[in-house]
Order: sequence, then C-alpha cells, then structure tokens
Amino acid sequence: MRDLSNWLQEYLNDAWDKQIETDAKSGKLDQLIQRAKTDIEANQVKPLDKILNNL
Repeated sequence: MRDLSNWLQEYLNDAWDKQIETDAKSGKLDQLIQRAKTDIEANQVKPLDKILNNL
C-alpha cells in the first residue's frame, strides 16, 4: 500500500510541476508575479509561517 501511495504522490507532484511550468510559459502567472513584486517593494508581505499559523 505504501508503494502505491508513494507512486501516486510522485505522479501528482509531477503533474503539478508540469502545470506550473505550462502556466508560467503561457503568461498566466505574470499578474501574480507582478503583484508579489509590488507587495515586496511596498513591504506589504508577511512571513509564510505567520500566515499559515493563523488558518
């Protein structure tokens, strides 16, 4: 069972990586990247661990 779980997780990870790569190449992520850069320049960001701990 563990082998199947590991295989499935690796498959999903690979699919995710391919989707992100496709989206990045197509420009779908450009707006998000620009917003992140703008927020960083304006010092409008929080540490990820602080955000995750508030969920």
